[in-house]
Amino acid sequence: MIYWNMDNKIVDANDKFLEIVGYTCSELENGKLDWFKMTLQSIDIQMKISLRSLKPMELIKILLKRYISIRTAHNYQIKACALLDEACFNGVVLILDITEREDMEKALKKSEEEHKHLVNYAHTAIYEIGFKDQTSKSVNEAFSKLLSYSKEELLAIIPFDILDDESRKNSKNGLKRINC
Repeated sequence: MIYWNMDNKIVDANDKFLEIVGYTCSELENGKLDWFKMTLQSIDIQMKISLRSLKPMELIKILLKRYISIRTAHNYQIKACALLDEACFNGVVLILDITEREDMEKALKKSEEEHKHLVNYAHTAIYEIGFKDQTSKSVNEAFSKLLSYSKEELLAIIPFDILDDESRKNSKNGLKRINC
């Protein structure tokens, strides 16, 4: 959490914020932390417009700001921002560091793309079925070639329709045992 004034100076901040942006307590105390100089200009314009319309103790909407750090770039999501006095000179901001979450989202997206590539180009036939609703979810090229159907045709049919009677019965019994 940081406290700032309308001169854009950060007048108080917690240790975690100072650690991440790479400033010291003495720099904070000497007025060296300018909130708007620490952020990207395009976001500053949006933020300044929002702040002009803010009334005392009224919250503004969530914004995403990238702070310019001495050591590294971190992404912060401003959860709440409020003016603290009638003169609209002092304010407080609650900030959440979302850098780790964004890194995990990127890693997850990359992993999903790699998984999709592996499944699509595997030499083993793979057919993904939604057991609860008994629908076709995905099919790879090898499965399509094995049955001489296009992927679109396979995805349009009920998965159990491609099985013979005995396999269909065994599959449905298996699903009952695992409560799908």
